[in-house]
Amino acid sequence: MKLLASVFLVVVTVTTILSVAQAQSVCLPLPRLLAIHPMGGRVGSTFDVTIEAENMEDPGPLMFDHPGIQAVPKRDANGGLIPNQYTLTIAPDCPVGLVEARVLGRLGISSARIFSVGTLPELTQAAPNTTLANAIALPVPSVCNATVSARAVDYYSFEAQQGKRYIIQCSARGIDSKLDPVTIVADENGQDLVAQRTGDTLDFIAKATGKHTIKIHELTFKGGPGYFYRLSIEEIPLDATLPVYPDRKSTRLNSSHANISYAVF
Repeated sequence: MKLLASVFLVVVTVTTILSVAQAQSVCLPLPRLLAIHPMGGRVGSTFDVTIEAENMEDPGPLMFDHPGIQAVPKRDANGGLIPNQYTLTIAPDCPVGLVEARVLGRLGISSARIFSVGTLPELTQAAPNTTLANAIALPVPSVCNATVSARAVDYYSFEAQQGKRYIIQCSARGIDSKLDPVTIVADENGQDLVAQRTGDTLDFIAKATGKHTIKIHELTFKGGPGYFYRLSIEEIPLDATLPVYPDRKSTRLNSSHANISYAVF
């Protein structure tokens, strides 16, 4: 009997130790901020944003690592909170570049997501633009926030002047997107003129005056949530050097590199 009691005691002790160890090894899921729509904004502006989050119930404050950007939860007509929506204000003196955004929830603070601050007029893709007929018209200069669909091409149009130089930048990987963008400039009928397949800036000098087309698609035609981008277009002098666009690896507004000159978009 004593032997059985001893064996039982050993079994209970080992089981207890294993149970405690297993309980200690259980971790709460990490809150993740997946996306902010739109992915950027213009200095001196106020606008609404919508977030996508994971492992987060009732997201709380949306916070940025620069004080020039403030967010307040958006409310409906009755004063109730609208889930995942905020009203964002970017101060007129907020420097241009990239900031990190996080959301505070019940399980703690989320992972960071990049948000862009620029000076160009902002547009947002409000409806599918996957055919030449429903191309989004881009003023020069401007930047459009969009998401590419799987097995699809996004179409844009802009008015070009013969002999003028235009730089077209599709920011994606540098702002935490999964997108490997292909950027194409075509004529009014969609016939390709020049393409950029490495994600770099497309430098284009118009050979004719009139409407031109921009096409955006993923390198292997993937798409959907997470495949977002910011498409900017500007006219620059013929002898100007190409601007350097900030990305996650190169700069933060509050970093020691904040005095470097970057393109504004």
